[in-house]
Amino acid sequence: MSEKRVHPESGRRAQQRFAAFAVVLAASLVTTAGLAGTEVYTWTDADGVTHYTDSPPHNGKSKTIQVEEVYRPGTSDVYNAPTPTAAAEDTESPHSVAQQRREEINKKRQEEQARQAEMDRLCKMHRNRLAQVEPSRRVFYTDPKTGEQVRLDDNKRVAMVEESKAFIAKNCK
Repeated sequence: MSEKRVHPESGRRAQQRFAAFAVVLAASLVTTAGLAGTEVYTWTDADGVTHYTDSPPHNGKSKTIQVEEVYRPGTSDVYNAPTPTAAAEDTESPHSVAQQRREEINKKRQEEQARQAEMDRLCKMHRNRLAQVEPSRRVFYTDPKTGEQVRLDDNKRVAMVEESKAFIAKNCK
């Protein structure tokens, strides 16, 4: 005759499995009850297990839980969800709001890129001006009105150098 040994932990594991099964069963009953009706009955048995059903227990000792209306597949009126054709026509749907946000972000990004390109252009212009005007004491330029070559006044040249240096220091990397 063989003796069967029972490990002391096996009883605890069985209780844990049973409790997990009871939770899953209760959740499925609540979901089924929510789909079938709006009342759910709950009670705790002598072993401390809580039960959930859509019908009251035989002994009558239970609590009634009111369950809110839930979404049912194939219906669109429960949460006032638009039908697929209405969603395509609706300009305020979540998809169009998200699309609007993406477009706004893209527009801001393009504006920032344009601003950065303009700043790079101005930095390059000031660096070129500084490279041409600063080392030379005599700077000549063509007057746009007369077409003649004119010498740049020393005060204007120094002012241009200071202006370019200040712009580069403030705006250029």
